[in-house]
Amino acid sequence: MNNKQGFTTVDLVILILYLILVLLVGMYFARGEKKGKAYFKGDGTIP
Repeated sequence: MNNKQGFTTVDLVILILYLILVLLVGMYFARGEKKGKAYFKGDGTIP
């Protein structure tokens, strides 16, 4: 007997909540980071 029903609504809700959580955590930890140009130049602090 096969009980697999595929991707259900509950699975979709959990996936969306997880992706939102990951995005928010990423934005929280990325705050104050350097921009691309400053990052690759070492922000001018490397002799």
